[in-house]
Amino acid sequence: MATKPDEPKSTNSQTMSHENELATDDVSSDFYGQDTELKILAAIIPHLTNRNFIDIGAEKGSVSKFFMAHGFNGWIFEPYPGHRNVLESIVSGTDSKFFPYAIDKSDHLGTLHIATDENNDPLNYFHSLQYLEKDHRVKHTDQISVDCFSIGSLVHQGILEEKVGVLKIDTEGNDLNVLKGMGTLDTEVLICEYFTNNIYSGWKDGAPEKLIAEASKIGFEKYIVTKRRRDIEFVDFSPTSFANEQWGNLIFIRGSIYQAALNQLLEIKKKSEEILFEKTAFLQETCDQRLTLITELDAETKILRGNIDSLNKRNDNLVKDMSDRTRGYETLIKTQQQKIDETRAGLIGSLKRQTKHYLKLITERSRLFIKPRLGMLNQYHPRPMVLPNWYYQAPAEDSSNLPLLSIVTPSFAQGSFIERTINSVLDQNYKHLEFIIQDGGSSDETVDVLRRYDARLTHWTSEKDRGQTHAINLGFAHATGEIMAYLNSDDLLLPGALHYVSAYFETHPEVDVVYGHRVLIDEDDQEVGRWILPPHNNMVLSWADYIPQETLFWRRRIFDKIGGQLDENFHFAMDWDLILRFREAGAKFVCLPRFLGAFRIHSEQKTSVEIEGKGMNEMSLLRKRCLGQTVTQDEIKRAIRPYLAKSLLWHKAYRLFKLC
Repeated sequence: MATKPDEPKSTNSQTMSHENELATDDVSSDFYGQDTELKILAAIIPHLTNRNFIDIGAEKGSVSKFFMAHGFNGWIFEPYPGHRNVLESIVSGTDSKFFPYAIDKSDHLGTLHIATDENNDPLNYFHSLQYLEKDHRVKHTDQISVDCFSIGSLVHQGILEEKVGVLKIDTEGNDLNVLKGMGTLDTEVLICEYFTNNIYSGWKDGAPEKLIAEASKIGFEKYIVTKRRRDIEFVDFSPTSFANEQWGNLIFIRGSIYQAALNQLLEIKKKSEEILFEKTAFLQETCDQRLTLITELDAETKILRGNIDSLNKRNDNLVKDMSDRTRGYETLIKTQQQKIDETRAGLIGSLKRQTKHYLKLITERSRLFIKPRLGMLNQYHPRPMVLPNWYYQAPAEDSSNLPLLSIVTPSFAQGSFIERTINSVLDQNYKHLEFIIQDGGSSDETVDVLRRYDARLTHWTSEKDRGQTHAINLGFAHATGEIMAYLNSDDLLLPGALHYVSAYFETHPEVDVVYGHRVLIDEDDQEVGRWILPPHNNMVLSWADYIPQETLFWRRRIFDKIGGQLDENFHFAMDWDLILRFREAGAKFVCLPRFLGAFRIHSEQKTSVEIEGKGMNEMSLLRKRCLGQTVTQDEIKRAIRPYLAKSLLWHKAYRLFKLC
């Protein structure tokens, strides 16, 4: 059995900062081509609450130097004697400590198998407690006895603290046993090395599925994987399947830290995909060049065959004593032709296999881009908005009997857009219209615009209010229409929308609330996306609000039934609250198969500015009101997934048949 490890003596009681001595680039050159892991760790480190690390299987200490350069202190374990001087020099003058012990699932006296090269000289890596019998890359020709301890034992003895920021394990095939011996150690980040079939086939416990299963037992659900095969590398998030001949690192991250670093991690993943695509493009170019070479070889072959025919004809005229030499030439030519044919066949077969492999990779990555458009804002580059001609046609029916329709526009400092909003309403030429604008005392050109349209507006006021919801309520106080709506001062109604909505209400008296599809526009009225909504779904409203507000119209009867006002406690999600109150009052909703409004995306819009703060709080409050509890983002995604899938089908149908 192994004896209890002694605490190493510190050569300097004062902790020395290494942050200015080492940088990521200085360490990456010793990290055996695993620079991506350093970038991932650099993205995670700012969000860790614990600044201690444990480095098991430190080898020459490249990872330890990385963490110490970022202000961490740690415990470094490496049993191979050849690395001892280097590791002792790394911890010299710091609070970090080095232990020349192996880590296993229990305390015992173990055997460390020493890896050597073809000259039987020890390597810097591949020394392991696990003996590898048959592998052409690794040869264990020697062994030494080493003291082995479990992490749980070292925590129990007080050698290790019970909580650390990062636990990195690289024990050459023994990582699973290290995890099984963790005991009560709690770490925010866990790093393990894995390899799949046909790589170090004697180390069966290096399978990623086993490591993931063991990590899940100690509470790790989120993990990032670097996948490598030959010269191909990319980053994946929590995959459940792995290909043969892959290797890399599993980086397990606690949930709160994972969420905090998610944007940076996504950028790293995106960069890895870009590099993969660049390599694919390079290989495709190489394939094209080789196909060109094959074509040239074909042309040369035809020439050679022509030469053969010419030689055969000349042979008839040669004297008899040249016949043996001629036959020798023919034999030589046939041999060359055979070699050319074999080379060409080999090149074509190789190119076909490589092309098939990389096309499969490209296809798999392309699937990541197939997702619902609903909820996406900037979907494509700006382009002119094109609507069907019948949107602009005057209504065929007698519009004199259509109901009175009241629209309120709340406004504040939207002078750049409000005139376009006003014209989108007035140009509808809807005779029975009350158009009310409630401005919050804007100091830009808004009031000048309102004065120009004074004669065509039912009512307008510019005075200080308590916010957008209060302004809407002030506007509706002047409204008497049977059909009601409000339109923000940077959005638009699309041509023919009012006649279409009113005619629908007239022919469907049982319907209380309607809405339609949305066009997304930029500051210059250029289209940047479209939302195609499936038929109405009352259930999904408890989880998310996909109803485009600028397309929403309702009857006065349902508005009066819920109190005749918007709730001024909401400053961001007042429209969702209004819709939920309509639903609670028994309103019948219908999603109309037509684009009714355009939602403008610009840098100062309220949606963009407030969603991360006030908006998220208000939406969480509404979900809790509907569902009776606070829900996670994963629960929200699962609940709305069927609705989003249906929206994708409707979007594809629209693209194919132009139904609206």
